[in-house]
Amino acid sequence: MWFGKRRRPSSAAARSAPLLAKAEAAHNSGRLDAADRAYRRVAESLEKAGAESAPDEGPDITEARGRALVGVGEIASRQGRSADAIAAFREAFTLTVLPASALELVAADAARRAAPDPLDLSVCVDLVVRTDTDPDHVAHEFLEGRCTVTSGLKKAEVAAVEQLAARIEAGAPRIEWAIFGRACALRELGRAREATAAFERAEALLPRAATGYELGRLYRDAGRAEDALAAFERSLTIEPERPEVLYAMALTHLRRTPGDTASRRVALEAAVGLLSRTCVLAPHHAQAWLGLGRARHALGHDRAALQPLAKAAELLPRSPEVQVEYVELTLAQGERAGAFTALGRVLAVDPRHVRANLMLGTLHDEDGDFAAAKPCFERVVALSPDDARGRFGLGRALFESGDPERAAGHLAAVRDRNAAQHELLGRAYSAADDPAAADTAFADAIAAGEDSAQVHHRHGCARLRAGLHADAITSFWRVLDRADEDSPLAAEALLFRGIAYREEGDLGAARADADAAIEAAPRDVRTHYARGCLAVAENEWALAEREFAAASRIDPEYAPARFGAGLV
Repeated sequence: MWFGKRRRPSSAAARSAPLLAKAEAAHNSGRLDAADRAYRRVAESLEKAGAESAPDEGPDITEARGRALVGVGEIASRQGRSADAIAAFREAFTLTVLPASALELVAADAARRAAPDPLDLSVCVDLVVRTDTDPDHVAHEFLEGRCTVTSGLKKAEVAAVEQLAARIEAGAPRIEWAIFGRACALRELGRAREATAAFERAEALLPRAATGYELGRLYRDAGRAEDALAAFERSLTIEPERPEVLYAMALTHLRRTPGDTASRRVALEAAVGLLSRTCVLAPHHAQAWLGLGRARHALGHDRAALQPLAKAAELLPRSPEVQVEYVELTLAQGERAGAFTALGRVLAVDPRHVRANLMLGTLHDEDGDFAAAKPCFERVVALSPDDARGRFGLGRALFESGDPERAAGHLAAVRDRNAAQHELLGRAYSAADDPAAADTAFADAIAAGEDSAQVHHRHGCARLRAGLHADAITSFWRVLDRADEDSPLAAEALLFRGIAYREEGDLGAARADADAAIEAAPRDVRTHYARGCLAVAENEWALAEREFAAASRIDPEYAPARFGAGLV
């Protein structure tokens, strides 16, 4: 028998091994209190030893301490001390592999925490990737929620979702919801190729409507239209009436650009069918209504496009582009009533919207409501001084409102004027008492192709007022060449040409025109007055008196005739 000094074990783990064995024996025999004390002594001693141990001792100490903490937790669990059990198991989790029952207890606690920490997530991940734990455990639902990408997440939060899902997939590559969540996160992070591969893996494990939808969108954005349509079809096979899938399919058809017209028309018709179904299923889907209107318009069905575009404009009141698009189509179809409402919505959101102000001003102008048109065109000119339509519209509104001086300034600022614009400028100059400028403007209108009797008449009047009598005579000749003989315009041309002849000293021609003017318009006070003036110039006082008297009978308030009669 050896009675010498016993050798002390070299490592802390080895020294604690007998006590750990006694603790486990007491545990197995049901002596829980004794086992608990022994486990705790081992755990405490190894905790101190771990801080002082050499690097090569670390793994042994860690494993032994983990076993001791598992024992503490199991005894606490059997004695109904759940909090103590969970605390021990949580500490042991970082040191050793927990038994399935211990892991399930800790994971259940972690899943219930309001603000889970990294250890909680690790516990749950460890549980779901192990095959010897309950597959219906709450940790699965907990992690599935953490692997869901919702709107409003920051980029760092999305990245955290991707990392968590990647950890789960690495340990359990057949957990579909983790792969789906990772794919969604990769999509949001802009890693489209990786997202596509992840969705494909998820669909291979468990075909879902959402997976087909997401795959279709990624295929479409990658230019794989046929693959996208096939993915959307798979999604609709699972859930037939999903508006977002129908809409996505329609967009895929609309984004395709077949070279031949027939294929393009087929794609548009397919999009119209899908968008029509989308609008029925989701009547508040503004983009679907907008797409339906645009597709019908592209097919040339403008009348049918009005209703969906009207609905889109109603659902998107703060989108000036949609409102203006609707107005343009409405006006093209001659439906003016809705245009005022839509333009009002645009200007309520953005009073400085140039195109809306221009369109609304034009509508008021066409209705003859120049007071309402003027502020619209004023805003256009203030915001876009070089806008020719705005300048002309403002000039016309000012002219029709009785402000020819300001009107002429705006009309003159219009570059590359057409014949009608030249004519209106001439009228503004005439009304502003600038006959020389009016003469130039009317000449430009005629040179631009305006050859009516009316414009020649106005040109002649401007020339007459500017003292250009010979030129005025030429203009009035042109009026008589173009006007009907019995028209009031012909009578006025005779009247004013006669005055021009008189000013040129050709009294014979003046007399002929004056007599012809009276014959053409016997009730026009001006013709009798002009004939009376000519009679005075020829010293035919009796004739002058008779013509002035005739003028006064026609209009007793016509002052020039009364003055002429008194003078005679």
